[in-house]
Amino acid sequence: MTPTQRFLSAVLSKERAEEMRQESQQWVIRCCTCGHTKNLWEAGGIRWKKRSTGSVSYTLIHCPHCGGLKRGKLEHFPAEERTAGNGNGSGNGSPGKPSGSRAASPGASQD
Repeated sequence: MTPTQRFLSAVLSKERAEEMRQESQQWVIRCCTCGHTKNLWEAGGIRWKKRSTGSVSYTLIHCPHCGGLKRGKLEHFPAEERTAGNGNGSGNGSPGKPSGSRAASPGASQD
């Protein structure tokens, strides 16, 4: 856990801290170069009480799969999509694992 995650987990009630962790795990960061995904909580981030999922967000990440500083796309996968196995393109229902599919390149159009 990052210092921010530890701090918020310590000051919030157990129920709220667990809700924050579960909601953050519904978001993944996908490397735009190789398609490797990792859930936001495992990457050290927090996304809690976020209601708007229509906008596209990008951030810089260090991709452990292809190496170096890369552009990452933040994507939302609700629990029902992840358990159905279609949340990350890998068919295993685990957004923290590499998807094997190639994501859009950084120069591709953004919807």
